[in-house]
Amino acid sequence: MFHLNQKKHSILIGNARGVGTFIAVDFLGHIGPRQRDSCLARLLKNGVLAAGCGNQSLRLRPALIFKPLHAELFLDRFEKSLSQL
Repeated sequence: MFHLNQKKHSILIGNARGVGTFIAVDFLGHIGPRQRDSCLARLLKNGVLAAGCGNQSLRLRPALIFKPLHAELFLDRFEKSLSQL
């Protein structure tokens, strides 16, 4: 899921990883932690609850009822949040 965004925003994010619906991505560079925090705030404003992990990682651990529709909504809102950074 994050791999699509990683290609488009390779300057901002990298190391997309995950198993099943547990996924994470790192914000790159020395300003990565600030960008990650800013992205988390924007996601929350857009109705997505995500969390930080460590200094620069953003993680998503959705409920077990997560369906393809939810993935599409998340990707749309994540893309919107990244574009606003």
